Amino acid sequence: MEPDLAANEAKLMRKIQLLCVMEVTLTHPANNRQLTFQEIAQSAKIPVNEVELLVMKALSVGLIKGNIDEIDKKVQMTWVQPRVLDLNQVRAVN
Repeated sequence: MEPDLAANEAKLMRKIQLLCVMEVTLTHPANNRQLTFQEIAQSAKIPVNEVELLVMKALSVGLIKGNIDEIDKKVQMTWVQPRVLDLNQVRAVN
């Protein structure tokens, strides 16, 4: 592993996990974005007991809006930060 990557591995993993939260949210219809802790854990490849902290981080940095129901282990997402692709990313998709 490159030295720069190794030095920032934890930070990069957290960013990837946050992106996973956004992506799994977008797989649900806009009118029904209730996700279970299990769904989020599987998407982000983290233990279920770390989901609440990850969702709280996503909420705090403005990537998502919603409510956490810790008792039922569910998250109701009401908004997801739109992702913008630059021209090179659009070309890569084609």
